Amino acid sequence: MMKTLLFIALFSGSLFPVAQSETATKQVQEKYVTVTLLRPKDRSTAAHVTKALVSYFGIHQRQAMEIVAAAPVIIAKEVVKEEAASIKSALEAAGAEVEVK
Repeated sequence: MMKTLLFIALFSGSLFPVAQSETATKQVQEKYVTVTLLRPKDRSTAAHVTKALVSYFGIHQRQAMEIVAAAPVIIAKEVVKEEAASIKSALEAAGAEVEVK
C-alpha cells in the first residue's frame, strides 16, 4: 500500500513540483536587491553624488540633482547583487551613503 501511494505521489506531480517552484522562487528573490540612496555625507559631496548618478545611469544633471535632493530615495529596484554592489561603490566613492537590501 505504501509503495502504491509513493508511486502515485511521484507521478501525480502534485507534491514535488510545488516544492521546487517555491524553492526556485526564493532563489530568484534572493538574487535581486534594491539600492537606496540615503543621503550625501555632507553638502560638499552632493555635487559629486550628482555627477556619479549622471555618469552611471546616463540621466540629465537636473534629474540627478532632484534625486539627491529627494534622498532617501530608491534608485534601483530588482537589480542583481553584482550590479547593486557596483552602484553602491560608485556612489560611495562620490560621497553618498547607500543601502542595499
